[in-house]
Amino acid sequence: MIPNRLILKPAPTRIIAGSLEYTKRPPRNQNVLPLPSTPPLPDPSEKSIDTLRNIRQEMSNIKFLTANSFIQFCKDQEAYITKVTWDELDRACELHRIITNDPIQLRRGIVEDDIEKFMEKTDRPVPPTTEIQSKLPSWLRDLFTGFLPSLANELPPRRSWDHKIEIMPGKEPPYNKGRPMSPAELQVVRKWLDDNLNKGFIRESRSRSAAPLLLAAKPGGGVRICQDYRGLNNVTIKNRYPLPLIKETLDALCHAKVYTKLDIIAAFNKLRIAEGHEWKTAFTTRFGLFESLVMPFGLCNAPASFQNYINHVLFDLLDKNCTAYLDDILIYSENVTDHRKQVREVVQRLIDAGLQIDIDKCEFETKRTKYLGLIITPGGIEMDPDKVKDYPRMEVVN
Repeated sequence: MIPNRLILKPAPTRIIAGSLEYTKRPPRNQNVLPLPSTPPLPDPSEKSIDTLRNIRQEMSNIKFLTANSFIQFCKDQEAYITKVTWDELDRACELHRIITNDPIQLRRGIVEDDIEKFMEKTDRPVPPTTEIQSKLPSWLRDLFTGFLPSLANELPPRRSWDHKIEIMPGKEPPYNKGRPMSPAELQVVRKWLDDNLNKGFIRESRSRSAAPLLLAAKPGGGVRICQDYRGLNNVTIKNRYPLPLIKETLDALCHAKVYTKLDIIAAFNKLRIAEGHEWKTAFTTRFGLFESLVMPFGLCNAPASFQNYINHVLFDLLDKNCTAYLDDILIYSENVTDHRKQVREVVQRLIDAGLQIDIDKCEFETKRTKYLGLIITPGGIEMDPDKVKDYPRMEVVN
């Protein structure tokens, strides 16, 4: 049965979500027509009934779908949608774009506002030192260099922590073709390539393998650019270095009264790809083949590599007065005096480790902060209201 949440009224919006599985395209000789303005409907006398039979099994054989073929399919299967008439379905039958290479779920497509926000952010001038200092509390301003975004654009040095990509014996990183993009998306890709070439984060490649480039809309607007390394990840030997357990992290905060939250700028890019492993990160674009010199997002072992590095930087402070989950760092104390000393210690270590802090995502000396999706307070842990606001309120039963 198709849940009612898959059919949203009024139109236009999607009526198919990720719970429907798509596994293959129809044959090339099958004529799949574009979405008509008025798709043919079943007999108007036929109304909704309570079951939609065999829908999941039959839909598993379909990958490319139009509203017209979907309605016709329902008619052929004598399947009807609970509590929704065909007339209502007609007004709501605009399909969301189907991502052909990722059938697991349907994602929000990139719109013009996302591209404008991306361009605005990349063209934004570097804020002056005085502006950075003005955002810092007075007791931390002498460590302002740890918050300069310009330093985050420098290629990190070689370290023993450089990220290695170990390939399974007998396997080879695959080659995948690039994916078609709109002119606006290509403009974003070209801007991103120019910026990263100038910073020295990527270079041209002659690798025998390649991953496609992906663009995704950020939840708050803008564009996230990443490489689709799923093929490479399938042949990579996994690094099982653990990430902190959230329950243990929350238990360590039970006596804290004051908090400071820090966020590292482009944290994964602060580690280099180990020398000789760069070719494995190659990705293909309309403008050529490139490879990463810094650890990109999307590699299966990237979280383990960075967690290993940040644990090394803050090792003797962890669970005493600070915790680090990847690039999210929380310093917690029982009083303000100790707290300021501990924050300065953490910031100085991050500076020495070449990890720049995003001033716009920091919170200093607060008694209430959001960390790991939860609200942390001296009185306990609370759910983030934004995550439960749409949950229906329980009715009082007498």
